[in-house]
Amino acid sequence: MLIHASFLPHSPLLLKEVHPERYGELEKTHKAIETLRHDLYALQPDTLCIISGHGERCAEAFSIDLAPEYRTDMKPFGDLSEPTTHVPAAKLIDRLQRHLRKEDISFTLSTNETLEYGTAVVLRLLGSQFQDVQIIPLAYSDAEAKEHAQFGKALRDVLDEASERVAVIATGDLSHCLSSEAPGGFCKEGQMFDDAVVRAVQQGSLSNLLSIPKEIVLHAQESGYHPLLILYGLLDTRLSTAEVLSYEHPFGVGYLVAQFRL
Repeated sequence: MLIHASFLPHSPLLLKEVHPERYGELEKTHKAIETLRHDLYALQPDTLCIISGHGERCAEAFSIDLAPEYRTDMKPFGDLSEPTTHVPAAKLIDRLQRHLRKEDISFTLSTNETLEYGTAVVLRLLGSQFQDVQIIPLAYSDAEAKEHAQFGKALRDVLDEASERVAVIATGDLSHCLSSEAPGGFCKEGQMFDDAVVRAVQQGSLSNLLSIPKEIVLHAQESGYHPLLILYGLLDTRLSTAEVLSYEHPFGVGYLVAQFRL
């Protein structure tokens, strides 16, 4: 059963070991993550389904990483601490992939033991108290926006019937071009995109997310839109209360933390 849904940023800069001198500039985000972590721990999930897309991603199909064991590795970002290890929710992944194929949804399985950094950052942010929770690392595709929402609905069909207590976390950063110092430079569409996403989340509106013009999404240089679409497809028709815990962009990149009380 679905017990929790949320959205988190996944910049490696959120990890103190990666950029300690700028860690304090994200105080709002860290406080919001602490609130979310506390609320999630109280729910005692059996499984975390994390929706990201920075690893081995198939353009034509959604995918799940299924390996005997996963590990996080943030050494490429300068974090030399020991990797953490995690186990897959193998039985639930099998039920998911069977249902998705039955529904004729383009889908594939990969087998990477090293988790892509978006998922790894989320697990590091959640901390050791979730070390023994099984995980489902899920990646979005390059399909149209509506197809992502439909994929979320198919995901919901399986999770609603599951005996496991499942928390779904969509993860990504919003626009990467909110200032001249941002990774993508500055463009006016960046803040337009972030404002539209924050409003849609506050209103709990899938239709508002879907109505954001493609040109604005493209120019925003984001990584969180498609994970959010899947999450909102999952939540569509379900009674939930959206709560924006924080939004800030000190580095010219939009960081949003939100959760949905079911």
